[in-house]
Amino acid sequence: MSALMAWLRTLVVWLGLATSAVWAKGDTSPVVATAVSSTSVYLQVPHSTVPVEIPLDQIPDAKRDAIRRILEHPTLFVPGPVEIFRGKAAYYHRLLDHPDQGVRIWRRLGAKCMDIADQGASRFCWSDGQGTDIRWETVHQDSRLRVWYAEGKSRPALLLPTVPLRAVVVLHHVVASEDIDRTLIKHRADLYLQTDSKTAQLIARLLGPSAPRLAEQGVAQLEMFFSALVWYLDRHPDRAASLFE
Repeated sequence: MSALMAWLRTLVVWLGLATSAVWAKGDTSPVVATAVSSTSVYLQVPHSTVPVEIPLDQIPDAKRDAIRRILEHPTLFVPGPVEIFRGKAAYYHRLLDHPDQGVRIWRRLGAKCMDIADQGASRFCWSDGQGTDIRWETVHQDSRLRVWYAEGKSRPALLLPTVPLRAVVVLHHVVASEDIDRTLIKHRADLYLQTDSKTAQLIARLLGPSAPRLAEQGVAQLEMFFSALVWYLDRHPDRAASLFE
């Protein structure tokens, strides 16, 4: 179970190993994107019945063009599963804002997680000292949507080459109350990844047909990192204060 709980291991999967999935499938256009204005992108996401509008006008100027290019021309698109779970919205949003706190809580619960460094201003980074160096930040958030932008390099395995990459993760989330004592949270993460095509094809040949499944598992683990913690804190409210300490 610890592999499901390790945020950093998840990053390696969906920002490194996942790179090869689209090539293993032989699909070079996994998503269709159409610009509807100069300040927003309207995405018709595969396997989704609800189009997604990303408010690019609310994203910092320095990242806007890069994010637009990734959304319109991803090397890889991976839609995450829909998760519905019970928990406090305050805990959920706190963990989204501070994934480094999530790592510490998982450790206190017995999971093996590596450090995330908080660089301030919603920016985080992680390096394993073996060729993987990932930096990411929150570039947009509102009551229903959060957008993360990541860039860096990843080495999926010791004998594989380093993969330069950029990625956007769009997290859709809705908080709904069943009654005064029960709150349900529904979320889904979609990954858009862009990397060098020649490197991606090489990794695809080395990894074989397991790559698409691993990519999907990586996004699912990303979601579970947050949802399972929020669910646990809801079941054990007496431990919340000490775990967040």
